[in-house]
Amino acid sequence: MNYTYDDNLYSDFHFDAYGFRPEKNDDYYTSTPERKQRLWNLVAEQLEWKLSEDYSDYRGGALS
Repeated sequence: MNYTYDDNLYSDFHFDAYGFRPEKNDDYYTSTPERKQRLWNLVAEQLEWKLSEDYSDYRGGALS
């Protein structure tokens, strides 16, 4: 399996997606590489959704 996650960026990535940093006991930190990749992908999906919502709000005038 090819891994795309980065342990050094996870906290920032999580913050961008959810608006807060993960806690020290977050599952990510003690997970296997396979599970880390699945968690990373979930955060990526959340961030993609958030950005699409933010963009649609901007385009719709909600932020003007």
